[in-house]
Amino acid sequence: MGATAAYGTTLPVDKHKINSFLKLKQVFVNEIEAISFKGDAETMMVFNLSLFMNHLSSLAQTLILFSTKEFSFINISDEYSTGSSIMPQKKNPDALEAVKAKASICHGYLVGLLSLTKAGFIGYNRDFQWVKYQVLDAVEETILAPKVVAQIIKTLKVNSKAMTLCLKDNLILAQAVMEGLVLEFNLPLRVAKTVLETVVKKDKDIKLESLNKVLKEFSFNFKISSKQFSAWINPLQVCKKQMKKGGGR
Repeated sequence: MGATAAYGTTLPVDKHKINSFLKLKQVFVNEIEAISFKGDAETMMVFNLSLFMNHLSSLAQTLILFSTKEFSFINISDEYSTGSSIMPQKKNPDALEAVKAKASICHGYLVGLLSLTKAGFIGYNRDFQWVKYQVLDAVEETILAPKVVAQIIKTLKVNSKAMTLCLKDNLILAQAVMEGLVLEFNLPLRVAKTVLETVVKKDKDIKLESLNKVLKEFSFNFKISSKQFSAWINPLQVCKKQMKKGGGR
């Protein structure tokens, strides 16, 4: 305020008073510095929207993958799905796919703003008026996305049986077994990792017999008991250990 189009005014404008009314923290003494920030606030706003939509898009893709027949971890409500135009058996997670699309469109608005504001001569530039179109369009594209995703999560059904079935594969708990060797037998992490890699390469699985056999090949004079091994590959116990001291939840 008070910079006019670019180079100030001879009128007695009290910038401090204007700033106090608008609750602005900074008063620009140099008018050229002030008008050089045109479009920055809008660009930063759309950048934040793009970043937010990136997170929603990543979540959407994860939910889409987990809803496929191959995983069947979740079942998305029919309210947020559609049928196929030709395949009668198909159920499309269209709402989530739309979120991904809107994230991409928001990226386009951000690039548009960066392009609009990159070569403005110091002063009034008519092309800056198109900044507002980009901002309003970005808001319109994203404003419903968090509400829709929230409702999808609220209405989806979790298939705990399918998830539990995946946990029967010991490979998913390879890290927990490796960490068990580190914590209970004081093995260096790099050594424990090499031991587990050897077990997996040999058997494509992690079994107690194979683990003890490889430990012997590495010239270690200890064996893992069935009790220890069972604790390491018990998913619930692994989760409890992680949750104890601020770990993953």
